[in-house]
Amino acid sequence: MKNLVLLFSALIFSTSGVMATSTVEDKVAERNAYTNNDSFIFVENGITFSVYPDGEFDFYIDNRVTGRRNGVTFNSGYDYSPYAQYDDYGAVVQVENVAIYYDYYGRVTQVGDVDISYNNNRVRSVGGMSVFYNRRGFYDYHTGYINVYNRQYVYRPFHAFFARPIIGFSLVFNKPYRRFYSPIRYTYYNPYRYNTRRAYAKIGNTHRYNKVRSDRV
Repeated sequence: MKNLVLLFSALIFSTSGVMATSTVEDKVAERNAYTNNDSFIFVENGITFSVYPDGEFDFYIDNRVTGRRNGVTFNSGYDYSPYAQYDDYGAVVQVENVAIYYDYYGRVTQVGDVDISYNNNRVRSVGGMSVFYNRRGFYDYHTGYINVYNRQYVYRPFHAFFARPIIGFSLVFNKPYRRFYSPIRYTYYNPYRYNTRRAYAKIGNTHRYNKVRSDRV
């Protein structure tokens, strides 16, 4: 399995813990299980998120997936457009009613009520869980847990499908291109129709305004 699953067992405290007992679970990284391809996995409002050390992320919505021809997570190819909202950069800014926030560099900083912070370009904390790295920059250990719903990691088969964005779709950039950008979010009320992911602004280029598009349904 991908280290991602184990690592973000680091999320052991994160996503699978308490939620592991139910459907919503968090993960806390296990000792020596962290690598650059691993991620912190946790559940927020019934949606499982996988956050990578550099700020990229993937997600999966239980009971929304039919078939596995193209994967079951957002980055592995499943079309979640009926449940997701996108901004001008093509970034997912809301999944159902879970709002997602980014910093100036395109790194995810908040998923619902879970805050994510960084240090030296790596995840420093996820909710109440602090992450520590060794001298080589690899995961070493963590303290605390993400939240009461994500105290420890519980493996789920779909965790193996979590992946980083494919080339050309990564939002993380070494320039603070989102400094003057604030996306618009709408209250989710039912599956969207004819909703597609269209990038009106180029990653890395500063976009200073929001244009309300009439093609949203």
